Amino acid sequence: MAAKIFGKSLEEKRVLEPSEWVDSILVDAKNSRASDVHFDPYTTKFYVRFRTDGALYVVSEQPLGAYNAIVSRLKVIGQLDITEKRRPQDGRGQLNHPDLKATLEFRVSTLPTVFGEAVVIRFVNQQDALFDSFESMGMSAQDAEVVRDIIHKRYGLVLVAGPGGSGKTTTLYTAINQIRSPEKSIITLEDPVEFQLEFVRHTQIKPDVGFTYAEGMKSILRQDPDVVFIGEVRDNETAEIAVRAALSGRLVFSNIATSDSVGTIARFLELGIP
Repeated sequence: MAAKIFGKSLEEKRVLEPSEWVDSILVDAKNSRASDVHFDPYTTKFYVRFRTDGALYVVSEQPLGAYNAIVSRLKVIGQLDITEKRRPQDGRGQLNHPDLKATLEFRVSTLPTVFGEAVVIRFVNQQDALFDSFESMGMSAQDAEVVRDIIHKRYGLVLVAGPGGSGKTTTLYTAINQIRSPEKSIITLEDPVEFQLEFVRHTQIKPDVGFTYAEGMKSILRQDPDVVFIGEVRDNETAEIAVRAALSGRLVFSNIATSDSVGTIARFLELGIP
């Protein structure tokens, strides 16, 4: 018999169905402005953690006996194969809920661990990742003016650095949203394509058929771009092509996973960029 699933904690007495419990967790995460939700199994229990402003917080712990039902629900709404437990999977899903004003969109990622499949939900709602101005994101007027001046340059490399969940994608999309126009050729390379903007050509990376960031960069540079958006600088070849594109007269936007802006220098040196 499966273990019962309670509210957010073991002390709450209201028993919920797995689907109802998962939906309530996702709604709570959204209302808490979390960027990610982690479901982590251990020996006798599993934890749910929200990533907010770059930091992870435990919001619930439940008996491990209930975990398989939770993972199955997450796989169903993420359009994943519920029978596949040996390999990682990635999917995308939506949730319509009466407590939400708009449809909740998210990515689902599973990873087999010694205690079961760990699952991470990443919210990708467009209305939350596109701002009319940098000030509305929380930047000071002085910093926002500096960034606006940078993103309107004719060429160069604009890198947004930071840890996961710190707002790198939000910052980049807000920048692209401000400079897009019929007079500019803007092309993106993403994995996955999270949002669609008018006057922007979005391209989905497909590593399984050999269409990587590096291959994509070689192709789009022949498409006469003014602005190139790279989802992430992940390897030496992508970094090298991005730098060359910037030096050849294009404006290149990307993000890089580092703890801070200074760490970007060390990361580029690791990638072989002097």
